[in-house]
Amino acid sequence: MRVAGTRGVWSYYLPVELVMALSMLYEIIEWGTTLVVGGELGAAYLGMQGDVWDAQKDMGLATLGACLGMLVVAGINFRCQRDFADDFLASLRIKIATPLGEVSLKEYGSTQDTSGS
Repeated sequence: MRVAGTRGVWSYYLPVELVMALSMLYEIIEWGTTLVVGGELGAAYLGMQGDVWDAQKDMGLATLGACLGMLVVAGINFRCQRDFADDFLASLRIKIATPLGEVSLKEYGSTQDTSGS
């Protein structure tokens, strides 16, 4: 929350997403290492003991642990903060009511084209 400057829902979602991404990156590095090493040594390094779903189970357990950790943190914050629900809901509201898309891009482009070319 302090490093990314997030609030509400996003302060609980981003840590889970980071754990999921790092878990996936580790499994890809582990897979790449087994391809480079190859053979029995690669299989021994991988350590899946014949389980073809080992990588998915590892990533699933990392995600489950991150979710449980964020639930504990959310429970503590809910208990200690009076405005927890308001902060949580405010983070889901749309902040800018004006339309975005082609209209905004045209306006943005016309204000940026001051070079005269």
